[in-house]
Amino acid sequence: MSSPRGQTLADLRTRFDGLSRRLAQAGDVLVAGRRDLIARAADRLAALQPESPPETPENPDEFAGCAIYAICATSVTDAVASRTFERCRRALQVGGTARSGFRHAAKAEAIDRIWRERERLFRDYAQAADKLAFIGGLPGIGTVTKHRLARRLGLIGIEGSGPARLHGGHAPRVGRAREVARLGRARG
Repeated sequence: MSSPRGQTLADLRTRFDGLSRRLAQAGDVLVAGRRDLIARAADRLAALQPESPPETPENPDEFAGCAIYAICATSVTDAVASRTFERCRRALQVGGTARSGFRHAAKAEAIDRIWRERERLFRDYAQAADKLAFIGGLPGIGTVTKHRLARRLGLIGIEGSGPARLHGGHAPRVGRAREVARLGRARG
């Protein structure tokens, strides 16, 4: 690249105009790329939003599965939560403890307790006048997890309120719980 010294004002203007045109073209490409990126992000977001409202668990196994998944999803991404849930599900399926699938001792104990007491918990949940307060009292369920579980159980909408909005309203709901329900029926 040569120095601007010794060049005429007309040469510099021509060079500047050429650079301005290229910059404008690059800007147009960036804007078009940004529009495409926004459109793809909107499509992905729409795909993550459920098309139907959350389902209500039909049996104790589905209820326990929803609670267990909510515990597994605490403070982690949905991908990590799914893997942790799968490990816990397999451990419970063979009659083991969630501790073999989950490193956090307190959460694993809460999962084991929910699984052991799932029939009583489901019965109490079904009879509870304030279901949100009831799930807040479940083992391993804190304030944020309570709202996440409430969305899974269909008690609040995906948009929700409070801390639940901060942790993504696109987590799978009862579908994962149905996987746990199968293990309850398989064990008899």
